[in-house]
Amino acid sequence: MDGKNRAASSYLSPGNPPADKEQNDPLAQVFHNACSYNFFAMAELLHRLAKGEKGTPELSLRDDPAQETLRFSADASLAFPCSDISALKRDTSGAFRMTTTFMGLQGSQSPLPGYYLDHLAWKAVHEQSPVGDFLDMFSHRLTQFVWHIWRKYRYHISFRNGGVDAFSQRMYSLVG
Repeated sequence: MDGKNRAASSYLSPGNPPADKEQNDPLAQVFHNACSYNFFAMAELLHRLAKGEKGTPELSLRDDPAQETLRFSADASLAFPCSDISALKRDTSGAFRMTTTFMGLQGSQSPLPGYYLDHLAWKAVHEQSPVGDFLDMFSHRLTQFVWHIWRKYRYHISFRNGGVDAFSQRMYSLVG
């Protein structure tokens, strides 16, 4: 393949230099390529970015929803998902909103009947989906549980320098 039929990014074409803001801003690159990331890697990255910006405390399932820096919603599309993440946005309060293609109550992964999913998908396309927003409250919590479970059993994720994390403290207590 000599590359004749492949599409190139607009800034790679002659006469279109990259905008300095897009080139130097890693967050813009993350938003642009969100669908190519693994769900867990993207959730960790966004949590660490938010933690660096606001100094947010450690993750907890007891947080007030208004203080959460990462919200999950399910993709209402009935198409076969090609990645874990279908969209990533940032709302006016600074919270990240990630649309996932798994563990949702709407879309192709849903256990709901097909006629109901068709109606939800049609409403989502026309941006009038109060039922979808209601179901996203539950989808958010389910996805949040999956992410927290994944974090709990990954020592390299929860480790903090100096052994100040909970698991290291337990190991120090065991050793003496």
